Amino acid sequence: MRVNISYSLNLDEIPDEVERLLIECDQKIRKIHGDLEKTIGRDPLIIIQELDTIRREMALADLRLDDCMQILNGYVQTVANLPLAEQGHQSSEETQTDE
Repeated sequence: MRVNISYSLNLDEIPDEVERLLIECDQKIRKIHGDLEKTIGRDPLIIIQELDTIRREMALADLRLDDCMQILNGYVQTVANLPLAEQGHQSSEETQTDE
């Protein structure tokens, strides 16, 4: 069973964290590729068993890649809205000091 977890990072740490996750995915995908190469040419019953394992591992890698996409989408939106949020914050401070 898969569950979602959350943890907090500083905004500027997000690209490094996603890079770490992508490196893990890259390693997993390379291992899957190696497992697939070893499967080719084997007995059909063994291939069936191996393909089931490979497909499950690929699904997990795909989920991790989706996690990375979601994190980066949130990051990009936050960074894009940052100047607007800072401007709104400065405007409210100026209004308060003018009073």
